[in-house]
Amino acid sequence: MSNYKVSVIICTMNCDDSIEECITSAVNNKPFELIVVDGKSKDDTMSIVRKYTNRVYTDPGQGLAKARNIGFSKAAGDYIFYLGSDNVIAEGTLEHTVEYMTTKGLVGCALPARLRDPSNYCSKGLDFRWKTRFFEGEREVIGTPSCWTRAVLAKFPFDDNLSWSDDTDIGARLKEEGHKVAYSSLTCYEIGFSDWRDIASRFRLYGLSDLEYYNKYKDSWTRPRRIKSLLHPIHAEIVDPLRYASLLEAVYFLPFLLWVCLNRIVGFRVARKRFHESTRT
Repeated sequence: MSNYKVSVIICTMNCDDSIEECITSAVNNKPFELIVVDGKSKDDTMSIVRKYTNRVYTDPGQGLAKARNIGFSKAAGDYIFYLGSDNVIAEGTLEHTVEYMTTKGLVGCALPARLRDPSNYCSKGLDFRWKTRFFEGEREVIGTPSCWTRAVLAKFPFDDNLSWSDDTDIGARLKEEGHKVAYSSLTCYEIGFSDWRDIASRFRLYGLSDLEYYNKYKDSWTRPRRIKSLLHPIHAEIVDPLRYASLLEAVYFLPFLLWVCLNRIVGFRVARKRFHESTRT
């Protein structure tokens, strides 16, 4: 990595069950620097983190976009690699990602995630979702883990007012300016256990993300564009995965996809209700 200055930033909160393996995988890649932004963890996350780095900063609890911007403000690398606290990357990932970005003319590049050792229906369903949605190629939106040029993040910072829809928002702004982002050919792994409750919690937050993005842009959108946004969960969680599924996979995973879509819609509706209540007070 001597030719590349890559700052690895990990945003954490109560993840002591995964953070050590995550941070070890980052250290094994020999980054230029390792920065952790913590959302006031109440478990052993920080005691684990401080064994590996003293570059630890506090997230005030305003959402992932704010935490990422805090990390970026402290970073000095030419490339910024955001690593999820439950992600594990192989040795050589940072170098491979930067070279991939350089070769393809990208300002941002994400790694397709896979669930390591899926053992039950929910974990297999989540892995199926990722396999059919996130694979090598250009996209408008990329998720975590992701690597960005310092120059593009300086010009297009994550929106602090969006607690969860930061990836969608920055992707749209970059596309409008003609920049390219993509998923690379190198995968990473997510560690942790997934059950029905985990899935519901995760995708209701995605519903919150949908509402934040919708509220930010709806006034500038045409009616067809607003409708497209409202229908996005159905397209993203059912239509897209089934396009790449075999008949057997479609039958087997359809209940999972319906559960995911339902919770994303519920998350949107609950967040919208809270938003309307807050604006009336």
